[in-house]
Amino acid sequence: MKIWSWDRVLAVIGIVVGIPEFLRLFLTERWQEGVFVLVVVMICIAWSVCELWREKQPVFTMILIEKKLTIRDSEGKKSTLSRTHTARVNHKGITVMVVLQPIR
Repeated sequence: MKIWSWDRVLAVIGIVVGIPEFLRLFLTERWQEGVFVLVVVMICIAWSVCELWREKQPVFTMILIEKKLTIRDSEGKKSTLSRTHTARVNHKGITVMVVLQPIR
């Protein structure tokens, strides 16, 4: 995975170039504008962190998994394993979950 792509390099350059002007806002009588910009930047960072966290969450959360093994003969050579899953969908846009079972 490439860490330093061109968009990240340009973003870092933009931040480094903008820091002196940002500090000048606090060192002059325009400190209210500096505080406003700082609050907006903090809100944007918090929103980005929340979005990154939400994207990394799994699609489903397994609430209950039941497995049942049925041995069908006395020698133990034929058996059936059945699994039942209870899951919760973690995304707001998904309202119905359809599970397809193989045809036996």
